[in-house]
Amino acid sequence: MNAKQISDKSIISNKRGAALVEMALIVSLLFVLLFGLIDFGLLLKDYLALSQVSREASRSAAVGSSMATINSRISTWCSSVGLDYSDLEPTIVFTDPNTGEVYPLGDSGTHNDAPMGAMISVTLEYPHQMIAGGLFGVPDNWQLQTTMVTRRE
Repeated sequence: MNAKQISDKSIISNKRGAALVEMALIVSLLFVLLFGLIDFGLLLKDYLALSQVSREASRSAAVGSSMATINSRISTWCSSVGLDYSDLEPTIVFTDPNTGEVYPLGDSGTHNDAPMGAMISVTLEYPHQMIAGGLFGVPDNWQLQTTMVTRRE
């Protein structure tokens, strides 16, 4: 073998090695991007589902449903949108239209105790578990919160 042949072979192997390193960098970047998109999509799905549950609970409270009925609707909607009801933290309060004071919503057994015209606020908190949170340096658990306010009919 002469020097020219040895030189050509080392150039080819160097190009292959450089291509391998470049591919490894690009593939790792694409995986990070892919997992980030998946995590963000699941976070958005949980937030939208939580908003829908809050909206349904608020509507149920606005028409005068009892607390048992409201909690039943929350449980039903959680199962239909894929949220775990046991992880949910609901807070339901109303603002008295005459005094402006805020009270927890209670009931008399058949309907809730919010007076007509009161603003009923349903706040739901739900922990979202990130799939690849540790890869991005963000927390693994995010506390999602949504509030829906409706007027008592």
